[in-house]
Amino acid sequence: MYKFLGLNPPPAKKNKTLEERRDVQKSYDAEKRKRTFQTSWKAQYPWLIYNFNDDTGNGCMTCNICIEYEKTGTFVTGCTNFRLETIRIHQNSEGHIMNTNKCKAKSVEKLDNTQTQSEAKRAVLMMNRAAFTKMTFLFRNAHYIAKSNRPYSDFVQLCLLDKAKGIDIGDTYITDKSCQKFVSSVAMARQQEQDDIVKEGSFLSIISDGSTDVSSKEAEIVYVRTSVRCQVSTLFIGVKNVPKADGENISKAISNLMTERFQETWKEKLVAMGTDGASVMIELAYKDAIKGTKIWQRCDALMLNIYLFYKYSPLNRANLKASFESLNMKMLLPTRVGGTRWVPHHERALKNVLHGHAAIVRHLEQMQAPGEARKDSSAKARNFLKALKDKHSLFWLHFMLDVVQSLSTVSRTVQSKDSNLGDVYNEIEACKAIMGKYMNSDGPNVRKYMNASDSDGEKIMHSTRNTFLNSLIQAISTRFEGDLHLFKGCTVLSFPKWPRSLEQDIEFGDSHIVELVEVSRPALELSSVTVDPDAIESEWTRFKTELYNTSSKSIQTMTWTAAADAYMSTYPNLFMLIDYLLTLPSSSVDAERGFSSMKVIKNDWRSRLGCQNLSDLILVSLETPSVDKYDPTAAINAWNTGGVRTRRPFYKDDLKKNTTVDNIVLIEEAEVPEFEMADEDQNDILIEPDVYMCAEKLDNGDEEQDEEDEDELYYSNRDITSLQMKSYRLFLDLMQ
Repeated sequence: MYKFLGLNPPPAKKNKTLEERRDVQKSYDAEKRKRTFQTSWKAQYPWLIYNFNDDTGNGCMTCNICIEYEKTGTFVTGCTNFRLETIRIHQNSEGHIMNTNKCKAKSVEKLDNTQTQSEAKRAVLMMNRAAFTKMTFLFRNAHYIAKSNRPYSDFVQLCLLDKAKGIDIGDTYITDKSCQKFVSSVAMARQQEQDDIVKEGSFLSIISDGSTDVSSKEAEIVYVRTSVRCQVSTLFIGVKNVPKADGENISKAISNLMTERFQETWKEKLVAMGTDGASVMIELAYKDAIKGTKIWQRCDALMLNIYLFYKYSPLNRANLKASFESLNMKMLLPTRVGGTRWVPHHERALKNVLHGHAAIVRHLEQMQAPGEARKDSSAKARNFLKALKDKHSLFWLHFMLDVVQSLSTVSRTVQSKDSNLGDVYNEIEACKAIMGKYMNSDGPNVRKYMNASDSDGEKIMHSTRNTFLNSLIQAISTRFEGDLHLFKGCTVLSFPKWPRSLEQDIEFGDSHIVELVEVSRPALELSSVTVDPDAIESEWTRFKTELYNTSSKSIQTMTWTAAADAYMSTYPNLFMLIDYLLTLPSSSVDAERGFSSMKVIKNDWRSRLGCQNLSDLILVSLETPSVDKYDPTAAINAWNTGGVRTRRPFYKDDLKKNTTVDNIVLIEEAEVPEFEMADEDQNDILIEPDVYMCAEKLDNGDEEQDEEDEDELYYSNRDITSLQMKSYRLFLDLMQ
């Protein structure tokens, strides 16, 4: 037309680039288009709720399923992005799927186990049971790792072993980091039980001790002891590193550790603190007594050298074994007398040397024959043989065995978890009485030695023996002199020491109760439970009388736990005093047990374990049931509810199945638009269309989609990853 009119045609309209078209679309969405909620969406998504605010004139979308199980999230607080794509993304999210399954399972559990349950509901319930079964296997493996003091990396091998056995545990959470989280949940479940015990108790005491771990850090270990209805519990709290082992840093570490667990409530219940127990006092008293005894120093050096003589020589051990066999004796190798302060270890070293004395002497005599041993070994054997045949040394070894056996009884009593202050006092007094007896008469081991030999060693060693015994009795009295009045009063706590009938001692325990009430009055008056200290004396007399008159079994077999179940409601003030006395720590051996466990767990190969991980491992190792009796239900619940997001036990399993979600089209199946030519001045370069624009133009196959949303697409994370890879490859090609 322009040609016939003699006019020049207008210039051709330039096509817009993809960037320009996208900018126009964004501008239209932001300035002109106003998206609103479509009521037809509710028919397709029944969980969708639209909340309209009359004051602001705006509304938001929420999910009636997720809002029941979660506190955060777009569809929990309210979503204002009224796009069909947004709704589909939420519906296919892991959190919504998990919450939907929980909701269905909850409805299934409310129904009776009848035929009214649909197949779908039973399938959902079975799916949840399958997840719980899988987590049970994993938690049992994690519990075994911590209980057996194995590294977290062994967890993966255990899971692979389960798979080899045909156990379906999937591929999710099969890592050492998952094992650490599982162990933490196991410890958390135990901590919840501890919290309940401490909360129920009226009093608590702290047991603490310090040591240097394998990483050369000063570590402070903390226990709590409490009594609930006369049931004593000693609970491991944790390990805390301190920069310097002085009073200020140690007290600060203990206070911080207790506050982290129990907030400020523990300070109201604290009645005592133990940092050195009676067992350690016994060891120190024994050590003080032997310092100035030269004969014991010679015997100690003899046993140490004999131990080393056989410890590091396989040939000597083999020849010693042959000597035992030739004498038809059971072989007991010499053990080290030093290296530890526990008296029972000294007892074992003495027993082994005296039991194998004949075999050791025979072997040492054989080594004196020419050509039987090297010159240095033969010389050592000659000196050992001389000492072992010396009558003074033999007499002292037998005498020390008598002494150490009595001290070991005290040590074992203190180390028992069921012991109280009264039991410790009784054993200490009995030990002192036995030491006094040995001043004038022989012990069983000395008599056995004297009868077997015609030695007059007793007369020779009489003065030295009495000097040593006096030193030992004085050392024991000195170590316990500040606490003996409290220990003595607590003898009423030991039922085996009660008289068989009330007629034998009608005033039994009366004076002790009076003294204990006066000592305990400040703590009882400050207790959160109302206690009348003045009523305890009369309740003690009535309780004692009723117990003797109504008990069908011997008083000596009675326990305070059984007595509390039967009489606590009748005599509440008395049993509150008993709870207070049982809360007082009799020793710090629990802290020593904790350090023994810590040294096994935190070794040279695991020296970087932090305090929290180490505390969890020690707690699981010491206070959880054995592997065959452990029930992981509480730990699984703690793990399942303790995460920031919903747990996904089958996440990796579902990825391997390559199952597609409805309304998702993979990028490989979509049509990719052809390349567009650039302007004439850049006609030598091909421009790849924006990959995310390609994704937006993909056909989603939804014929019922609203007309305004027909160009929208929901694409999965897998599609995005594929698109990013293609985009990056394009970038590399363009950079060449």
